[in-house]
Amino acid sequence: MVPSRCTQGYAPLTPACMDGHRARATLPSAPGPYFKPDSPERGNFIDGKSDGHPITLEGRVLSRSCQPVAHALLDLWHADQDGLYDEVGFRYRGHIYSDTQGRYTFHTMEPAVYPGRTRHFHFKVQAPGRSVLTTQLFFPGEPRNRTDQLFRPQLLMRRPHGSCPYTILPPNIVKTTAAPLSSSAGMVRTSRSIKHRSARFPGASEPISASWSNASAELRV
Repeated sequence: MVPSRCTQGYAPLTPACMDGHRARATLPSAPGPYFKPDSPERGNFIDGKSDGHPITLEGRVLSRSCQPVAHALLDLWHADQDGLYDEVGFRYRGHIYSDTQGRYTFHTMEPAVYPGRTRHFHFKVQAPGRSVLTTQLFFPGEPRNRTDQLFRPQLLMRRPHGSCPYTILPPNIVKTTAAPLSSSAGMVRTSRSIKHRSARFPGASEPISASWSNASAELRV
């Protein structure tokens, strides 16, 4: 099959589970210095002060034998559009639980870069009765991926198959990570863009290679 303009240049999907084989768990990553416990239970981080590109990050939590994991805890936190973390309150922080089919959904904004780091999400995922896996998700095509010491290509998110970014730029892919889970792929696209505020850090408002309004990621425990 000849790849379309929307599918060219993307890494292959995470291999599907096969009979008698167990999928590998998601690669762990450093939590960084900005994690805060006791985040509010919510899946929508967008408020009246949000600037930038809205993203819906969704997917499923699966076991390593590809069975849905219900009531898995997913804790997400990330920088704002100025490359800053809220250390006083819980802006761009929250947790939810997967449903009976292992599905989860977060509505948030694309984070900005900040000194030493490329654009990324932080995740903690914990299946019932399992230990917590801490990881990070990265945007493919980011120039700073080459210099961020915590960047791992295994943690790149991906966009939905066949979908196009809202702007004709080199596509942006994304992959996810989670607690005791393993991630397959995440997809991110943004249908609308919101005007960026002036960046607090140099480069904080750098455009990513492309955006999607919907991001999907399969996480395997």
